[in-house]
Amino acid sequence: PDEIVVGLNNRVPQLHDLYRLNILTGEMTLLEENSGFMGFMVRDDYQVAAAFSMTPEGGLNFLLKHGSDWDPWENIPPEDMLTTIPISLNKANTHLYMTDTRGRNTGALFEVELGGSARRLLAEDPRCDAGEVIVHPTQKHVQAVYFTYDRKRWHVLDLTLQPDLDFLAALSEGEMHLLNRSLDDRFWVVAYLLDDAPLQYFLYERQARKAEFLFTDRTALEG
Repeated sequence: PDEIVVGLNNRVPQLHDLYRLNILTGEMTLLEENSGFMGFMVRDDYQVAAAFSMTPEGGLNFLLKHGSDWDPWENIPPEDMLTTIPISLNKANTHLYMTDTRGRNTGALFEVELGGSARRLLAEDPRCDAGEVIVHPTQKHVQAVYFTYDRKRWHVLDLTLQPDLDFLAALSEGEMHLLNRSLDDRFWVVAYLLDDAPLQYFLYERQARKAEFLFTDRTALEG
């Protein structure tokens, strides 16, 4: 809890190096010098697992780090680059959760073997791409994903989450966004996006099934 990973471009303006930052002391340790990548994936133990680089034709190369070497793994063509998106690693760092439109009409949610070829389809909608996901804060598995065709609708993968999403759906007419959750998963911070009101923020307590209104982001628009 005392350390985070940050990207800083103080060495080369076009590239962000990764640093491990102690938020109490301000001490920084270089984690990865960026040799030309547009982004990284970092494991929970703060070891760099993967990186992404643009291809000359506008696609994306996905590389895995083994020691000091970068091994090419997946190539995403230009037509799928904006909709084929790595999301997170599982707890064992053996699989990657990602949305993928390659060979498909819409982006679906997959669990992909890291460095391998095994793929498991988790959720799809023939009408629209998969949106954001809910990932467990410590177990790291994807619990739900939403699809927005007419309105945002959640597809629940972990059924223990269904009562929470049902309660929160009834709390406001707006579309719910889960912003943060405590490591013990007792408390969630959620926000509701409405078409005729400012953004509403709530603190949700899971065990008690109750939500406390916190504030809106623009009080002048509350009426």
